[in-house]
Amino acid sequence: MKTALFIDGSNFFGGLYELVGSKKTINFSEFLELLTSKLPTDDVFFYATYMRSDDTKSEKERLKANGQKALFDSAKQCKGINFYWGHLSRTSGKEKGVDVHMAIDIALSAALKKYSEITIMTGDADLQYAVEIAKKYGVGVNLAALSTRFPLGIALRVNSCAVFDVNEFFKKNVLEKYHIKRKNIEVFDISELVRNLDNKGPTHNAGHVR
Repeated sequence: MKTALFIDGSNFFGGLYELVGSKKTINFSEFLELLTSKLPTDDVFFYATYMRSDDTKSEKERLKANGQKALFDSAKQCKGINFYWGHLSRTSGKEKGVDVHMAIDIALSAALKKYSEITIMTGDADLQYAVEIAKKYGVGVNLAALSTRFPLGIALRVNSCAVFDVNEFFKKNVLEKYHIKRKNIEVFDISELVRNLDNKGPTHNAGHVR
């Protein structure tokens, strides 16, 4: 049977932003190639919502939106990727629909026996129940996470964990904090994938729904 990778794109960007800041990014296709070389995958699903950026936002917010747009655009350009757009609440400005959509897709794919094994890339512990459902249906589950967004509750319930790190953040700030035994955790340094982000160009409002 086939394997699948489910990526919480908004959470992924948040973790990357915490690792490298607003002036750097990574090329997502290069990252995906690394990830799938470690955890072979047939189908890739990416869930995300673009931030809004306009003249009412602060410079810091616009730089962050530019970085997010660059990452998500590079993800959309990856061949064969299934890209799901969520939406922003008109009242609160918060992302809506992404976590629920991803969790349902994971549970449904398990119930329908679409995949024998899946990898979930997230830092959101709320997806723990989806992991438990997948396992109940006999699906093998792996975790992929950025070092700044390590969901311990999920990590304790999966077959293996692939952690992607810069400047040994995971070793210095996570392993010691949680007293983690590294039996099923493999850490990969992605410093070579980090590049400068051109923040000179304006970012238009990309917070629409497809």
